[in-house]
Amino acid sequence: MSLPYRSACLDCFRALAFTGSAPTVKDLPFDQGQEIALVGHANVGKSSLINALAQRKRLARYSKQPGRTQALNLFSFQSPLPRRLVDLPGYGYAQISKLLKARWDKALANYFSQHTALTDILWVFDIRRDFTEIDKAVLDLVHKRKRKVHLVLNKVDKLSAAQTKRRIGQLQAQTDNFRKQQRIEPRLWLVSTKTGLGIDELREALGKHLQLDTMAKKDQTTLGTDSIMQSDPPYRGDI
Repeated sequence: MSLPYRSACLDCFRALAFTGSAPTVKDLPFDQGQEIALVGHANVGKSSLINALAQRKRLARYSKQPGRTQALNLFSFQSPLPRRLVDLPGYGYAQISKLLKARWDKALANYFSQHTALTDILWVFDIRRDFTEIDKAVLDLVHKRKRKVHLVLNKVDKLSAAQTKRRIGQLQAQTDNFRKQQRIEPRLWLVSTKTGLGIDELREALGKHLQLDTMAKKDQTTLGTDSIMQSDPPYRGDI
């Protein structure tokens, strides 16, 4: 990617703003524009990924207790047409009550099935984890609505280069059938929200998909970040 494109894309992500939480799908904004949802287990680093993409430490704030996120949290780009990142509740945390888990499962199913603005899923995954039955169930929900799924392997900094290579091979084998069925996009994104590895490349890919560089060129004056950078909202998400 060219430097002008990278700069324009980064400006757009730096202007990303938390615009509210929706307890249910019915509470989401009007169903138009384009949304990319972040899905994953509790404690995989979804909030940290949003912060890394925006190069801001406190945009998506997280709780030290995994599984605390109970709503769909919205982060909007400054654009004429709605473009959003949606941080979904983390799933699979063992200490979550059965009632709360059932409510989350229903919220995820409703969101995937009812929200037409949703086009893509960023499936954030701890590279050290194995693919589980819960993951397969979530993927089935997504696949029924024909959403594109991009597998983002986070916490690469926790492994050596040799371990990373071995884990990539293992996860590719575990998800091979799903990728053949086109449930998961072929490319795996390797990132570390701690070191910044792979973040620029992922940001640029998302920017191209959302046409953020075109948006920036049309109206550079709307992308100032000073007011947003000075005060972030009291958002709490999962780490």
